[in-house]
Amino acid sequence: MTMPLDRLDVVRVDPFFMERQRNQYANRGVAFVVLLNGAAAIVLLAILAQPLPSTEGLKAIADAMLIFSIGAVLGLTSSLLAYLNRTLRLD
Repeated sequence: MTMPLDRLDVVRVDPFFMERQRNQYANRGVAFVVLLNGAAAIVLLAILAQPLPSTEGLKAIADAMLIFSIGAVLGLTSSLLAYLNRTLRLD
């Protein structure tokens, strides 16, 4: 069965579809970094609530604090870059 030639289907493509998808992926990525960093903060607070450990334990706590601070800086940098990218694209 063939379609008659007098009927024409028009497909309309949303011009902002890709932009919304990028925003959605950026939001999910930042949310994941924030959740991961929040879990690290809770674990770090749980470790610090214990009595003072030995010297090896202090090194482990210092390493955990270093990783936590790196995560915090990466999360904030990611948010800043996403904000700047969005601002520059609007102009």
